[in-house]
Amino acid sequence: MESLLSKSSDSKQVVGQLKETLQLDQASLEQPDSQTKKLIRCLARQANSSNRLDVVKQFREISPAGTTGEYDNDYKVINDRQRNLEGG
Repeated sequence: MESLLSKSSDSKQVVGQLKETLQLDQASLEQPDSQTKKLIRCLARQANSSNRLDVVKQFREISPAGTTGEYDNDYKVINDRQRNLEGG
């Protein structure tokens, strides 16, 4: 996973390789079951923690709203603690 998230890989290439490796077809991305949602969310968080916001954005573009979790306008993860601190 870390090698996929290196800065030398294009975001579309990263997501494409992950789709292939995990055997995710377009239908499972457009209407993911609960297990696929968990997987996509986990991958998006790993990309976020690796500062690959372009990959997070790519995941958000190919999956339904809410699948990758909550992010602010800069694609930074919004967690429950931040939401409580900000009065949300």
